[in-house]
This record gives sequence, structure tokens and C-alpha cells, in this order.
Amino acid sequence: MHFYFNIIEGVVEFTDPEGSNLPDEQAAQLEALALAEELEREFPGRFIHNSVVEVISEIGKRVLAFPIGSSALAHVALTH
Repeated sequence: MHFYFNIIEGVVEFTDPEGSNLPDEQAAQLEALALAEELEREFPGRFIHNSVVEVISEIGKRVLAFPIGSSALAHVALTH
């Protein structure tokens, strides 16, 4: 399956023109988590409110929107 990983920061959207081939939605979720962690490391404190990694399937369906930021990542770490 092909997935696109867009970054949405408030009203600004950075679209992923190429996307990635991954086996399934679970792999896309893990990729979104890794991307959110990388963005938080590279730009600490920038992504505070309303910032997400949005995953779109090859047919244009929104698979998930994963929050970016320390509190969001801490929540995921505690719940998984």
C-alpha cells in the first residue's frame, strides 16, 4: 500500500508529494510516530498546538492524524 505523510501545523500544510510504500496501516502508524519523534527532536518546542502528521492512503482516505509534540509522544509511550 502507498501512504502519504503530510505535516499540518495549525492552518499550514506541508504535503508529501512522493509518499512511501508500506505493507499496511499499522506500518504507516509506526512511520507516523517515527516522523513525529524526528520532527520533535529536530525542532524542539516548535510543534505545540494543533500540529499533526496526517497519513493519507493511496486512494485519498485519511488513515490517521498523529499529534506532534512532547506531551503527545509521552502519551503514546505510556499507552502502548
